[in-house]
Amino acid sequence: MRFETNDAALPPHTSPPSPPRAPRNAWRNRRHVLRRDCHRAHITAVGTMAYYKAVEKVMGGSATTEGFARLFLLPGVAHCGGGQGPDTFDALTAMTDWVTKGEAPGSLTTRSVDSGGNTTATRPVYPFPYVAENTTGGPADDAGSYTPVRSTAEANLTLKRLGSFRSGYETVGNWVHGKWVVSKGKA
Repeated sequence: MRFETNDAALPPHTSPPSPPRAPRNAWRNRRHVLRRDCHRAHITAVGTMAYYKAVEKVMGGSATTEGFARLFLLPGVAHCGGGQGPDTFDALTAMTDWVTKGEAPGSLTTRSVDSGGNTTATRPVYPFPYVAENTTGGPADDAGSYTPVRSTAEANLTLKRLGSFRSGYETVGNWVHGKWVVSKGKA
């Protein structure tokens, strides 16, 4: 599968790909579980949300997109794990069940695990734009205390693409003759 990017405002190594340009039926026959950690210091989840919203637009809406793709945002999780949020989960079983049984993942249960491998907390994450809210008053470290609630911040979110940097700020990184070279971007 090939993605093209047309976002010249960002360096190539941080620019999200353009939404799918393949025929819609080709995408509908595949399954995509996207996950995004939300506790990065320098790269926010907005780019991933913008990409997902662009896919929805290209594919004809959220109902169509939910038939083949789900985005899970992991609050408090740092890049590829760590952070304050539960960062261990099993997306493979969710994907396998979706492909083999037709059961799309309605949630993923995330876990915090201590150095001995013991689970210290669980929490569900729900497909974007839903968030986990403790509506039962139960323990904050128990996944059973949470239910999916459509995020009021994300309900009517309209994202186009990431904004541009101020002039002279951006840099571009590329491989040149086997070396990673960073140079000044557009002025």
